[in-house]
Amino acid sequence: MEAIREFQVLTNTYSAEHGRVAGGIVNAVTRGGENNFNGSLFEYHRNKSLDARNFFDPAQKPNFVRNQFGGSLGGPIKRDRTFFFTTTEVLRERLGVTTISPVPSAAIRAGTVNAKVKPYLDLFPEANVAGSVSQHSFTANQPTNSLFHRSRFDHQLEEGKSVFATYSIEVADRIRPSSYPSFSQKSQSRNQYLTLEG
Repeated sequence: MEAIREFQVLTNTYSAEHGRVAGGIVNAVTRGGENNFNGSLFEYHRNKSLDARNFFDPAQKPNFVRNQFGGSLGGPIKRDRTFFFTTTEVLRERLGVTTISPVPSAAIRAGTVNAKVKPYLDLFPEANVAGSVSQHSFTANQPTNSLFHRSRFDHQLEEGKSVFATYSIEVADRIRPSSYPSFSQKSQSRNQYLTLEG
């Protein structure tokens, strides 16, 4: 958010510069440096202290800690000619997720099962939820990490003419628990963009 100077959403009556489009148009203008050095730091913290207990959660609320922090810095490289602006934002989240999944009942486990099927049956946890349907409840941690960085450089060539370059990188990873505690899914992403305009 520190990198955005102007944000605009157009939903109808577009001017000719936007051509013919069927949906909305989103414009975002990034911030650039100035003749004075400016910067900022921020930290956003949240945890389970003020959260309500989910209906399916055990008596003890699962862990939850979220930290979102970062900062920005901008200023001149050469006064009145060349400027820079850079910003970084980091997210660290540790979220406890409660999952309830169907599992083979005790009657099925005790029954006659083909020897080839038995090893697969043993992969499922035993039921721990009371009720007519055999279910297993567990809480797993879902860690999320992401980093976003953007740098912009502006250079004034002459009166009314300028060029700028913007570099952005976003790296993220998350481990998601599946329906059963023995399995999880890890997703990773890395996106980089370079923009040059004169």
